[in-house]
Order: sequence, then structure tokens, then C-alpha cells
Amino acid sequence: MLYEEPQTYIIITNIVKYFTCVRSNAFFLKKPYLFVKMAQINYIICAYIYRSWIEEYKSQRAFALDHNIEESIVRKIKKTAKQKDKMDYNIPVKTLMKICESRDIKLSDFFKDVEAWSQSF
Repeated sequence: MLYEEPQTYIIITNIVKYFTCVRSNAFFLKKPYLFVKMAQINYIICAYIYRSWIEEYKSQRAFALDHNIEESIVRKIKKTAKQKDKMDYNIPVKTLMKICESRDIKLSDFFKDVEAWSQSF
């Protein structure tokens, strides 16, 4: 992490090689001119997880059990995925790691998939 003027700017570069944080409330996907606020990042990640993986399961409970997370987390992901304009859930990296480990994918590959999927809407 690199800090410039600690009270104003926090610049974190190379978060899984796909995000750069400028200030504490906004991320830039490493694409020219694409600015994504924190709420949108959470929506995109939750929507990807919900539409790509959770909807395929017969129940939210089954997804939670298979991915070593609480069912309440699955409900939060679903609620955030269905409400684009309202940020409900800031999904922790620990939760993303649990889901990715259960699916045998690296976190970096997860973010590549999210980025590719997000371009479709």
C-alpha cells in the first residue's frame, strides 16, 4: 500500500491485478475510462455470484453448505444482486475466498470472470 496525504488519499494498487482504489470509497477497474463506485462493485460481484452460481442450486441452503458459508450470507448476496441501486452487503474477501476455494478457482480467476461477465450488462 502506498499512502499520499493520509487524511485524503489512499492509493492501493494491484488488488488482485484488476482493481485500483483511489480514496476509500471508489475503485477503478483497470479499463480506460471505466469508473465504478464501491456500491457498484459490490452489486457486480454479488450479481455474478447469484446469477452464475446460486441460481443453479436447488436451494440457498445447499449452496451455503457446499461453499462453507452461512445461509444468511447467501441471502445477503441474493438481496444485493436483486437491488442494483441499493448497497446492502459489502462482501468480505474472506467470504469470496471460501466460495472460490469450494469451487477450486483462484481469486484472480474469479475477478477475471466477474470482469468479463460485467461487460455483458
